[in-house]
Amino acid sequence: MAVSTKFSKSGVCVLLGVLGAAGAQSVACSAPFRSCYTNRTCAEPPKGDAGAAGEEAGGASGGATPSAGASGSERSGAGGVPGASGAEEAGGSGEAGEGGMSGAASGGTSAAGTANGGAANGGAGAGAGGVSGGGGAGAGAGAGGAPVTCNACANGFACSTTTCKTTCSVDADCLGDHFCSSGQCRLDAVQVSIGKSHACVLLADKTVSCWGKNDLRQLGTASAADSATPVPVKFLPGAQSVTAGDGNTLALLHDGTVVFWGKRYTAYSNGVYSEVVYQYPTALEGLSAVKQIAAGGRSNGCATLADGSVRCWGINDWGQLGNGTWDFSAGPVVVSGVNDAVSIGFGYSFACAQTPGAVKCWGDNLNGHLGNFPNSISTTPQAIAGLSGTVSMLRIGGDASCVLMTSGSIQCWGVVNGATEATPVTVSAIPGVTDLTDSCALLSGGTVRCWGYIDGNTTGSVTAPTTVQGISGAVAIAAGGRTTCAILSNGSVKCWGNIIGDSTDYAGPTTVW
Repeated sequence: MAVSTKFSKSGVCVLLGVLGAAGAQSVACSAPFRSCYTNRTCAEPPKGDAGAAGEEAGGASGGATPSAGASGSERSGAGGVPGASGAEEAGGSGEAGEGGMSGAASGGTSAAGTANGGAANGGAGAGAGGVSGGGGAGAGAGAGGAPVTCNACANGFACSTTTCKTTCSVDADCLGDHFCSSGQCRLDAVQVSIGKSHACVLLADKTVSCWGKNDLRQLGTASAADSATPVPVKFLPGAQSVTAGDGNTLALLHDGTVVFWGKRYTAYSNGVYSEVVYQYPTALEGLSAVKQIAAGGRSNGCATLADGSVRCWGINDWGQLGNGTWDFSAGPVVVSGVNDAVSIGFGYSFACAQTPGAVKCWGDNLNGHLGNFPNSISTTPQAIAGLSGTVSMLRIGGDASCVLMTSGSIQCWGVVNGATEATPVTVSAIPGVTDLTDSCALLSGGTVRCWGYIDGNTTGSVTAPTTVQGISGAVAIAAGGRTTCAILSNGSVKCWGNIIGDSTDYAGPTTVW
């Protein structure tokens, strides 16, 4: 599954994934989020303490989540979107807004808070005017606050002076982590992952919705029916990333543990695999301090841990667990010889890990997946020979692997443009690449170039990188099998090729979220 990411307005990492013919995954985060995601140092945003009546009616307008008023609601009436050193959006009203002093129904509104923590007028009746950004004292304590506006608006709509909007025509009619679509406000997509027969999208509020086939309960819903549109996964607390596989789905939680739903193989005996179908998210035992997850073919999976080690589980008939054996394992086992993994990807029956000095792959080598002479198998990781330069990004598809070098060149091996490449080959030079899949490149200007099967073309391949028409402002991409997706800067998602959950091949990008 090729995976790419964006950094949304809500500050959540966006992950976009695509499973090829039978699975593969890699992960990339945009620069602002890559470090904490890779090193598992992302802190849970602190929640404001409930303030005494009147004392915090102004609310905090930046940094931490705004404090509550006397009622103890999570966000007070003032605030704006949290920023690195103050509110990203000057003078924005908060989202909960009960509390404050008697007579100040919503705890006041911060006014003209700057991105660097400038002064803010105190809330109506505020005892101390609140805190602005990085610590500037609110001016006008106890008086002079802006008139009370509306309380938190439902369904992502923004507040218009004294009333909540009920329809939208532009993104500004919605809250900062929403965008406008057909008159309704939708949460930003912060990750999309496309599996063999289903797909999932992680939203800005850390919930997940899935669509496509549901024959193995891979959508995580109360119904067993397929769905052509995204439906919410039930009982999933605070997902940080999600990856759709072959009949199963994995989600990484903020505490570094992993949950799954859908199909899982539980035992192997006398040539027969036992499997269990899990309808709702269930803890995957034996994993902690996880920093990245990858789903592969036949419900396999791998995870990188904070200490740089890698764990894999599931079917091992091609050595895809990388532990030097052919033994099936329902639970995670340690991959041999990898103790400094930066990222990981899983194809159908092979996996690769990026380390500071090399790319190491293991498992099936039928089509040159291990970067050497095909028709061989390795139960332990082998370094890919022939890579010229230093690798900055690794991406895995169902049958191909690609790397972006620090020099800017793209090198791929496996099935590339319909041919088996047992050693890395260089794709035509593409300047300004910011994200990568096994068949597409995202450029710094927001355009996408792809090679191989593109634009729904299933009768031939395009060997030279070609610009995808109808995509602009893209911040993340993913491609695998016959599907390619892009997350746009406003939080929406467009896909082309064979859309999961729909039997139609689309010649051009179509909005799916």
